[in-house]
Amino acid sequence: MRTGIEIERLPGLLKRFRTIDFVARPARTFLRDWADESVKEIRKNAPTFSGEMVDSFQIEIGPGAFPKYASVFSDNPKTRWREYGTGALSEDPLSAHQAYFPPPENLREWSSAKGLDPYSVAVGIFRAGGTPPTHFVSNAMENLNSRLGPRLNRFGMMIETEAAR
Repeated sequence: MRTGIEIERLPGLLKRFRTIDFVARPARTFLRDWADESVKEIRKNAPTFSGEMVDSFQIEIGPGAFPKYASVFSDNPKTRWREYGTGALSEDPLSAHQAYFPPPENLREWSSAKGLDPYSVAVGIFRAGGTPPTHFVSNAMENLNSRLGPRLNRFGMMIETEAAR
């Protein structure tokens, strides 16, 4: 599962910026700040039972002197299942969208911590058709991106400061 931000639709300007070093540092700073804040926001919303999902998010900043993108991602499959849901309740385009019976052994740690029988939990998931989506990543990104305006203003001011040097 991956979410990101990309500077696009500015081909002429981007071509010019690639040759002008006063934009590179502010772009890297802007993208790094966005990525760091994204991880913080996602971690605030992430299911925290084992901490495994919370700790699985990573950052990738585009290569080169002038990066064009930043990505925040998790390779943990449980992240995708929690975000999009599972089975017939799933919103995942890669899902079979069919009810399933999860292996009770995979539910043992969580069930035991909640004082539940893993087999009973698996039966409940099967009867419900799956698990519902939580949208913890997409909700975090909507929240963060709704506050993007001041960040863009700061990005512009950093470009001006660098250009004045």
